[in-house]
Amino acid sequence: LLIAIMSDSYERVQDKAVNEFYLLRARIICNREAMEAASFNGSIPHAWAPVFVHVLRPILDDDLCDQEEIAEGQGMLYELRQETRRSQSAVQRTVHRTTQGMCSEIAELREEVAELRAAMQEIRSLLLAQSQPKR
Repeated sequence: LLIAIMSDSYERVQDKAVNEFYLLRARIICNREAMEAASFNGSIPHAWAPVFVHVLRPILDDDLCDQEEIAEGQGMLYELRQETRRSQSAVQRTVHRTTQGMCSEIAELREEVAELRAAMQEIRSLLLAQSQPKR
């Protein structure tokens, strides 16, 4: 009987260990973000913000949770993925437009530089012509 009780207790502890691990990880992440926010006066620089989302889904087991909860969790994950894709597409479009604008500005600047060089060359030739002694 004692062995059965110990075995049952061990199984319950093992079942809770995974949940405890995720709870501890969540607390560590929250503490880390709180410390970073405090060191930057409440605002973490965008470049230092995490580029990941930690999502937990329920195990597909009828004993542990019902199918509606599972569908809701997967729906949230699907929405997160869709929002991420939309944001990524918007960022890519913005980068593309910005790059095109910069390329056209660079082309215009190159033309202006070429015109300025030609004007400088013309001024140089005029100055050389004026500085040569007249015969």
